[in-house]
Amino acid sequence: MKRLGLLVLVSFMGTVLAQPVKAVASELGGKMCSIGYADWSGSRPIKDFEKSILKHLGLPEDTANKEKIISKFFNENNHLLICDDDNDTYIRESEHILKRSLALGEYNFLNYAANNHKYELDWNFYEMVDGEKETLLDYLDMIINDEEIASEYDVDELKELVVVLEQAGGKRGRELE
Repeated sequence: MKRLGLLVLVSFMGTVLAQPVKAVASELGGKMCSIGYADWSGSRPIKDFEKSILKHLGLPEDTANKEKIISKFFNENNHLLICDDDNDTYIRESEHILKRSLALGEYNFLNYAANNHKYELDWNFYEMVDGEKETLLDYLDMIINDEEIASEYDVDELKELVVVLEQAGGKRGRELE
């Protein structure tokens, strides 16, 4: 009977992990978004954000393989890393932390991780937006192709990020099964 319960639990957990990211804020999301806001606007946005994530995990800043550890944290918690309505400048009230960093124009960490082979982030996580799968690439496309929104960004820089994410294996929602 214990094996059957464990099998059901493992099967259920597999189902939950395979679900799309839903834009519903969590306590973890709120904490990490607050950390991101503080770190992204500082003088060392990448190092400070990495340090804060490691601190949250109870690890020192000089942890070996920190990129793999941070990648694992993101990949296992994408569904929880949702920034809620915080009365700041953003594109949507609730959105994934990496999308929020893009909305705020503070995407140094995202760009760094996408360009660093030591990071193993799942660039194909998605949120359901208007009934469609939306990945980071879809989000970037939305910004680039909306004249009003794009006017607040360095579009050439965003286009470079699109290329980097595509080279890292990132896809658009329509390309996902």
